[in-house]
Amino acid sequence: MRIKSKLILLATIIFAVTGCAKEEKVSSIESAKWLSGIWEGQTNNGLIFFEKWLVVNDTLMRNINYHVANNDTVIGGKSSISARSGKLVYTNFIGNKEETWRTTKLTDIEMVFENGGVRHAQKISFFKSAPDRWEAALFGSKDTTRYLLKRVAD
Repeated sequence: MRIKSKLILLATIIFAVTGCAKEEKVSSIESAKWLSGIWEGQTNNGLIFFEKWLVVNDTLMRNINYHVANNDTVIGGKSSISARSGKLVYTNFIGNKEETWRTTKLTDIEMVFENGGVRHAQKISFFKSAPDRWEAALFGSKDTTRYLLKRVAD
């Protein structure tokens, strides 16, 4: 009888802990709005680049990445963050192709997106280190790339 009582107690504790560990669903991009604005960063080889994040509506933010070369603006890429199916989703647009990552961690200052099927970046992390700074990290199968971005305009 004593072993049976311990097993019931253990099962109750496991159920309570796993029941409380449910991830909260999101229905808007509210927790990502701190990205809104124009940010400046630098690649590992010294290229200065900019990211412009724009809030489109309650469920969508769009981004354009660019740099200036020979007095001309060169578009480096486009992406978005959207609220879909209870998660924030980061989407990178490459021509007609889309790659998507879903949040695995979401706080007021950090977003972690993962997609194990993408070789160059299975995990992408955005971390707000100060009101005017954030860090991006792309974790690939072979290496990790990190960028520090600073706000240059709202």
